[in-house]
Amino acid sequence: MEFVPVKEPDWSVGIAATIHTCGNGFIYNPHVHPIGTSDLVNTDTGEVNNLDFMQFKRIRFSWMDVACRLFRKFDMFTDGEITAIKERYANGFMFTLNRLAARKAK
Repeated sequence: MEFVPVKEPDWSVGIAATIHTCGNGFIYNPHVHPIGTSDLVNTDTGEVNNLDFMQFKRIRFSWMDVACRLFRKFDMFTDGEITAIKERYANGFMFTLNRLAARKAK
């Protein structure tokens, strides 16, 4: 996964991802489950900044762009296949956001 800095370089977000090759029915369905923090941490001071607003459209396209560049870098898909992926997912890659129950209670 590639680190994409925010506007202020002293702030960082945590992210991890798992790659699955099949779903619940054990049918071949490669997909990725990224997990990220909903807060930014200042790497110098340790201050935590809550992100109550997220630009979902930007995230969908950023996620698709990074994934496609990795697919191409590791020769998983040709340039033509990457173009077809971007045409098929014209609104960017789908993602869901699940917040912790404690966040919902605030």
